[in-house]
Amino acid sequence: MDRAAVVRINGLREYSPWEPWTTKRDNTWHWYNAQADFAVSRLNGSGKCLVIGSPLFEALELSKSWDVTYMDIRKPPEDMVNYIEGDATDIGLPPESFDAVSSTCVLCHAGLGRYGDPMVSNGDEKMLAGIARVLKKSGNAALTFGCCSANLESVIRIGVFARIYTPKEARRMVKDAGFSILEEAYWDTVNNVWLTALQPSMQIDQFYLSMLLTKD
Repeated sequence: MDRAAVVRINGLREYSPWEPWTTKRDNTWHWYNAQADFAVSRLNGSGKCLVIGSPLFEALELSKSWDVTYMDIRKPPEDMVNYIEGDATDIGLPPESFDAVSSTCVLCHAGLGRYGDPMVSNGDEKMLAGIARVLKKSGNAALTFGCCSANLESVIRIGVFARIYTPKEARRMVKDAGFSILEEAYWDTVNNVWLTALQPSMQIDQFYLSMLLTKD
């Protein structure tokens, strides 16, 4: 069983395997833009970078300095990046084969079947373990967990839609996977600013947690 308690919200569209691809930045304050900025600005260097399920424009921007491999359960609509099909909960790539990893808003969906992928118990933890396995020692990973709430005592899972994290659980997960946290930041979708500490909110989807990690 997934460790998260399952809740359902009336009217929420849970299952969306045909959700449109995000190939370009738009001119809004969408959290994808902020979190892609986080990944692109923190992953400084060169070498091989694995991008897992992020908006395609993030992979394209990273490819300006990195040799990018883009992995997703779905094939992108255009040959925009070097694509390989793969399940984020079972990354079948050689150990220590990448210098960096980026993934925006995938952990919260991993293993839930939202995109037609297999349903895997605790898929987010298995995804983190897989990232640690394919990342070289001392390599960095820029990861967005997804929504994070200070008002929860434990992780909740909204059907097959997403998980909502607590800071404590997110920190526990990355430590168990073999990472140290270099930076922790929260994108406030109401005020469109980055915060270094999570604030209480009545909205469970107001804050999105991103982390810069290094493999121990």
